Amino acid sequence: MIKIELEINNVEFQLNEIEDLSKLKRAKFKKVGFFYRHLFNPKKGEKIYFSKNCSISLFKSFGKKFDPYSKELDYFLFGPSTIGQGYTYSWGTSAFFYFFDNKLYKFSFQTIKSRVMAKKVIYEFEKRIVSVYGNPICTQQNENRICSWTDENSKIITELNESIQHSFIHWIAK
Repeated sequence: MIKIELEINNVEFQLNEIEDLSKLKRAKFKKVGFFYRHLFNPKKGEKIYFSKNCSISLFKSFGKKFDPYSKELDYFLFGPSTIGQGYTYSWGTSAFFYFFDNKLYKFSFQTIKSRVMAKKVIYEFEKRIVSVYGNPICTQQNENRICSWTDENSKIITELNESIQHSFIHWIAK
């Protein structure tokens, strides 16, 4: 299993874990409503949960480096823009959990409303995953770039479209 040490809003999750409603609530996830269910067209028996403007933390074992000139990568922490961060533009984040037979089989994270931050989140994530799992298989069609890392039990996919303001990270159990 590809390990990315996933935390959403400071709550840890793993692929194939059993659906736990209290844990999802602590991480500020809600079951998707009518609109999203029709947008995603889920499989029969699939449950989808959504967290808006959440923070994501990955690769905690990398530790936190306090030297900005260090070539060592620190853990990945990213969230939505907030007042006081010093940025002149705003962006949002959202995360989706997909459960089938009460097991988490897919996670998706997106950055929205900022082309700059969409690129930043993908490039920073990819630097870390490459350092652990090596180079991905990438395809480029027009402005869409999709990269993937696969092992025997799971797959990571990153998506970036240069002309829009969104980026996506998917972690999927096989």
